[in-house]
Amino acid sequence: MPFQRCFRFSVHPHDYPMNLQAMTKEKLQVVLPVVFTIGPNVNKRGGHSRSSSSDSANRAEGQAEDGEWRRDDDAGDALMKYAMLLADSKATKKGTTSANDRDFLENIVKGIIEGEVRVLVSSMTMEEIFSEREVFKRRIFRNIQGELDQFGLKIFNANVRAPYFSYIRRSFMLW
Repeated sequence: MPFQRCFRFSVHPHDYPMNLQAMTKEKLQVVLPVVFTIGPNVNKRGGHSRSSSSDSANRAEGQAEDGEWRRDDDAGDALMKYAMLLADSKATKKGTTSANDRDFLENIVKGIIEGEVRVLVSSMTMEEIFSEREVFKRRIFRNIQGELDQFGLKIFNANVRAPYFSYIRRSFMLW
């Protein structure tokens, strides 16, 4: 069509390895090594897809496949959201390359991961992080996925390794 532009973009997921620093409820500094594999959600087709009647019934009621209740405001296409995100980055930065698109996307994804993990860790004690490890991982996954949905992105894999402490040295002067 006249006056339309098109560009190609990759739908391959990318790895985002990070060593996140956060502080627990007890003010202990923790380093949390994580690796997330994130890419565009090419399977979620919101209002533009044909789905089974049970999927649409669950979606209409707000119940996900895992049994949790969620509000599903996604009336559009996840891949379209991803394409619009990349198109917006190209519109604001004329003459960009695909490497700049990756940097733009990486900044968004890493910002979401860092923010959500810090909020979650700051609401927990060290004992809770270690004793409820699986619950901790699920909460991280759910919180981050909730934020990525607005950009049409999906977590394909999440590896959260055992956290370790970063001790703050304090010197005391004895007189």
